[in-house]
Amino acid sequence: MIKEVCKFIENKTSLILGTTLFVNQYTQNAPDRCTIAMNTTGGDVNYYKPEYSKTVFSFITRSDSWNTANDDADTIRDLFKSNCDYDLPIVDAGLEYHVASSHPVGETVYIGEDEKNRHQFSVNIMFDIIEK
Repeated sequence: MIKEVCKFIENKTSLILGTTLFVNQYTQNAPDRCTIAMNTTGGDVNYYKPEYSKTVFSFITRSDSWNTANDDADTIRDLFKSNCDYDLPIVDAGLEYHVASSHPVGETVYIGEDEKNRHQFSVNIMFDIIEK
């Protein structure tokens, strides 16, 4: 489901999946300005409705510029802020997902510089997702 969330981001922002937006890890030739999406939790399973899950994805943005990395994280935060009742795009003829709601868990946080002195920010988004 993280790939579907990333495809949604690609459709709504200037980020490009596999070029400036990555799932779970950066590629070796990732640009200085890019974003990584990570599934940080297994999600909260509802045993009465197994098709329903509550999960948190972390998004780490990085850039040579502090402001740019912060703005990129804020763009992702704002995209999912109080957003509800939408479908995620289907990826690789996979499963269909409907987002009942999504919202940031806390604010965008500066997490420091990486080994190449690029500034990094993190934002966590909670999703209530229903598998269709």
